[in-house]
Amino acid sequence: MQSQIIKDNMLKNSAAGTIFNELEKLKKSSKEDQNRLRRRWVWELIQNACDCCRDGEQVDITITFNGKSILTFSHNGKGFNEENLWSMVTQISSKQSDDSTTGQFGTGFITTTLLAPQISIASFMEDNGNPFVLNLDRSGQTREEIRQSVESNIQLIENVISKTDTSCEERNITTFTYDLTSSPEQGNSIDSINKGIESLGAHLYYLMNFNGKIKSITYNGKILEVCKRVPYPNIPNSNIVTIREVHTGDQTFIFNSNFEGGSIAFPLLVNDGFWNFDEIPETVTRLYCDFPLIGSEDYPFPVVLNSDKFNVAIDRNGIFEADPSNIAIIQKAINQFNVVLEHFSNQPQMNNYYLCKFDRKQMSEYRINLKKQLDTIIMSKNMVETNQGTLLPINDSKGNVQIFVPRTQREEFKKEVWTLFSEIPNLTIPTFLSADGWRDVINNDIDLDDVIKKQLIDKSLDDFKEWFGGTKTIEWLNEYYQLLCDMYNKDFDKVVVPNTEGTFCQPRELILGDNILPDLRKILAMVDYSIETRFVYPGITVPEKIETFIPKFSNKDIAEIISSYTHSLLSKEKADNRTTETESLFASLLSLFAKLPTECEKLFPNLYEERAKLRSKKFVDDLNQLGDIISERNVSVDSINAIFSNENLMRELQKSSEELSDEVKQQLHHIYKHSFYSKQKIDELINRSTRNVFQQLHDNPNYDIPETLQEWETKKLSPTVFKAKKNENEIFIVIRPSDDDKIIFHEDKELSVLDSNFYELWTDNGSVVKQITLGDILKTTNISVIPLKNIY
Repeated sequence: MQSQIIKDNMLKNSAAGTIFNELEKLKKSSKEDQNRLRRRWVWELIQNACDCCRDGEQVDITITFNGKSILTFSHNGKGFNEENLWSMVTQISSKQSDDSTTGQFGTGFITTTLLAPQISIASFMEDNGNPFVLNLDRSGQTREEIRQSVESNIQLIENVISKTDTSCEERNITTFTYDLTSSPEQGNSIDSINKGIESLGAHLYYLMNFNGKIKSITYNGKILEVCKRVPYPNIPNSNIVTIREVHTGDQTFIFNSNFEGGSIAFPLLVNDGFWNFDEIPETVTRLYCDFPLIGSEDYPFPVVLNSDKFNVAIDRNGIFEADPSNIAIIQKAINQFNVVLEHFSNQPQMNNYYLCKFDRKQMSEYRINLKKQLDTIIMSKNMVETNQGTLLPINDSKGNVQIFVPRTQREEFKKEVWTLFSEIPNLTIPTFLSADGWRDVINNDIDLDDVIKKQLIDKSLDDFKEWFGGTKTIEWLNEYYQLLCDMYNKDFDKVVVPNTEGTFCQPRELILGDNILPDLRKILAMVDYSIETRFVYPGITVPEKIETFIPKFSNKDIAEIISSYTHSLLSKEKADNRTTETESLFASLLSLFAKLPTECEKLFPNLYEERAKLRSKKFVDDLNQLGDIISERNVSVDSINAIFSNENLMRELQKSSEELSDEVKQQLHHIYKHSFYSKQKIDELINRSTRNVFQQLHDNPNYDIPETLQEWETKKLSPTVFKAKKNENEIFIVIRPSDDDKIIFHEDKELSVLDSNFYELWTDNGSVVKQITLGDILKTTNISVIPLKNIY
């Protein structure tokens, strides 16, 4: 007897010491660790319930919480046997001798006392069905207090074991009741219970998919059960699992694919009768060992991975990453993921980007390598549906990301931003509906600021065109500037806009013209080309918010610059000793004065009055001779002006071969050709033909010319000779009016170009635009013999 007492005391002291030490560890752990352990309660209890599952059967689990003080957890699995009853009281885990009952009533269970130190357990003995109620009290602050609680529980166990009365009603349910009023931190316990139930809601679909021991789980008034598993024929060892809420009939679907030693799973949705993938929330753990390994939410794997073969960490918050068996399991899971992704990669309508998302911010060398291995698979699949209607991989053949995802912080402009970027031929982006889904996977965003910073600042328009890849760059830039102004209200002084040379500049470096006369701009370029280059590029429409920061130039401002420069030349250069540049400038000014006398008199009040000073010495001599003739013939200036102004008369005089000698006709032709009114008429015809031919070539895909007529004209070689590309080859375009069914060549540049091997002659009569070939010329002129003696 004395020997038994000694053994009993040693057992009680050992149990009290173990429990006290474990409780002390919990009490002295950090607040963060305590909160983490509190939230594990639901998984400790569910794991214990599964350990109680009878062979060939499943358990039903019920969790209730009144929101304030009482938490109950029940299951209908096996009752207690003598061994695990002792384990419950003494806190000596049965897993030390039986690995099949993982964690049952060991140190994992004792962490649930952080919710409430007083726990009531109502259960029964598995061998005889005798019911019992065991009250565990872990509120003691000393070893002795804990020993007294253990002694009381041991007495109860001995009574239950020795009980032979079978008259009492049998019990087949085990219930754990936690009285939160016994907790010194009741508020924290309530919060932990709510978070545990929330965690259960996030994980239970995968739990019920992976863990075949659970028949149903009831919580928050919901009853969930697996109602069917349908094989998926296109991928071996795969099925679609349906989990149903009993009261409402609502169904949740999980796709499960097995491999040797484990399985992978991900959620499915049904939309309009078709399967779609669903997103795995960030709060869901990526690793399971039949139960979620809470803490593995950031594990770098794109779907949920389960294996009961995992060698898990002591706190069940992950796996030992360097463990060879774990590495082998992960590799098999990667291979199975590759099979699944390959099968679904050509079905973008299923939102397959959800199969590619995982936490890519990894630190350890193992996880970084795992990320690289997964990305190699994901980035190479043809599964991104693009704005161009194609399926492309994220990476090109060289391993570079080839898909951009439009981004904006202004949600209300998301569609406009996507549309703008979709108009760039060289830019491949996902479809509008899939762009947000692919964003975190591709990790290659582009926004409006990126265009300025990377493609416009310190760049030229030619650089931008090369990046853009199409012909409608000016139209696109106009849309871009307008969208910037629609979306934002600041920093427009930092926006860059192209000048006439195609260099992108900030607004303060540019000039906006206010209805500037074209001829005046040309003269300004002769005076100070640096000012001319500051004007905004032709065709660019500057929105008001940007325009505010750009200096404005009027015709008057330009006229003052020209006047000042011209007066300085007049003071330095004499009429009989002027440079070619000066003569050209003065001739252009005189031509403008003659063309727009009224406007020029206002713009150049002094210079216009003194315009005679601009004339060359030869012109003055010719003018004096003409004055002598007028005086001798007594002809008035008005009479001469009337003749030169009458175009019809001049034309008829030239045609009248019977009444006029060849010499007179030649003189009249010379007078008419060089008169202002004739030049004005010819210019009008050339401008009309240029517009019509430009439109014809612009609409022809075989020709590559600038987007706007203004831009084309800035690069012309002469008024009628332009550069172009045809089928990637550079050619010259000669444009001539064909009114009166005639083509008249007036300029040496035209003949010089026609003498080359790379030209085309285009004509326009106001209604028909036509290319003229040598064959056309021979047919219309009836030339059958061409003399060559003057060619060689």
